[in-house]
Amino acid sequence: MVSNLVSFRKTMDATDVQMYVEQIFTYIDSCGAKRLGGNIMLTHSAIGDSVDMELYFPIDIEIPSAGEFVFLPQLQVDNCVRITHKGDPQLLQQTAEQLNDYMVVNSLTPLSGGYMVSVREVLHPADMDLFEADVYVPVCVGVM
Repeated sequence: MVSNLVSFRKTMDATDVQMYVEQIFTYIDSCGAKRLGGNIMLTHSAIGDSVDMELYFPIDIEIPSAGEFVFLPQLQVDNCVRITHKGDPQLLQQTAEQLNDYMVVNSLTPLSGGYMVSVREVLHPADMDLFEADVYVPVCVGVM
């Protein structure tokens, strides 16, 4: 469970994600809050260059919701399988495929897309091998 988050969901061009992230950061700063830890991303769908994405940013205090930026007191995702990706973020898809293979072999039914939690973000292209993220996928644990 993560407490105090600002969330944002939008269908956007994949090239616009960074612009929206910067807008969220500006809003968080303008409210006097500080970001805590890495961000959390959930991709609902991706078609061509268009992506329906939900972004979550943990912060230190409660702030008011404003327009597309919604304050959530907590985010809890239960009954998940998890995989850790270390290294070039462009290879994250291969890690996600390994997790999918695990779910298939173990007859686990995903309930949503994967929540990617940034563990270690990188700012410079030369540091891409230092990138680290965990991917959590909620799964059905009961028999229907």
